[in-house]
Amino acid sequence: MVPLLIEEAILEIRDRMLRPQLNAFLELVQEQNGDLLLGVETVPPDRYYITEGVEPLLLPAIFIVPDRSVHELNWANVAMQTHSIHVAALFEEIELTRLQKKGFRYAQALFSALHDQGTENIRVLVRDVDYGPTAVSGPATDQRHFRKDVSLTCEVLHAEALR
Repeated sequence: MVPLLIEEAILEIRDRMLRPQLNAFLELVQEQNGDLLLGVETVPPDRYYITEGVEPLLLPAIFIVPDRSVHELNWANVAMQTHSIHVAALFEEIELTRLQKKGFRYAQALFSALHDQGTENIRVLVRDVDYGPTAVSGPATDQRHFRKDVSLTCEVLHAEALR
């Protein structure tokens, strides 16, 4: 029986690529762009979700969402699969220009943490970056917040020896 490797790929991306290094890339991107006052928040370890069906109470949050797996059928004793996985950052800000700049910073940090990176069994390539629409978050008050997301579509090459 050929195993479905998508769950392992998602956990490797979350636990071995994003959680250990995303915040360092966020800080580096902020320093390189000279906007240390922009306030791009780091992402605590408990705000990484492997589904899009969560409305987090606190932002920023990272979502790792599987799209599809394609099986390579020409290998003996090896499971070869290519996964399409979306990785998104969801964040808020009270000013629209700052919100857009935060989007650029999160996208750059996610790209740096993922593109052409790998572990023993997977290799991640970022296919595209989508800068989502701006939405109003919460009731219309003097201190209204705006919400935005950036989403990276990743192609994950995955090989696993069959036991």
